[in-house]
Amino acid sequence: MHRSHLALLLPLLGMTGCISLPGSLTANLPYRCDNGMRFTVSFDQAANSATLLMTGDRLLLAGVPSASGARYTDGKTTLFTRGKTATLDRVGLPPLQDCKQQTPGS
Repeated sequence: MHRSHLALLLPLLGMTGCISLPGSLTANLPYRCDNGMRFTVSFDQAANSATLLMTGDRLLLAGVPSASGARYTDGKTTLFTRGKTATLDRVGLPPLQDCKQQTPGS
């Protein structure tokens, strides 16, 4: 890709709320929920998966069909994202709702 094309695409990447890196990797995206809980997600678009990092745990969640947004699960934990918001459902625990993607310094 020519540098001029890359320069034209960079503003569009910022609009998605996700920083894409070469290949299938994306940057770690931090979220903060309405109850103060925090977690980080790394999405792998090529593998249709998301890695959830929370309180020292690392969970690999597989992408599953969703009517809107994106949904990832391992059967016990389900992450639903839409735009810059997310909901995290965990078996036996209250759902984490109204989780917002954080920007540096927030």
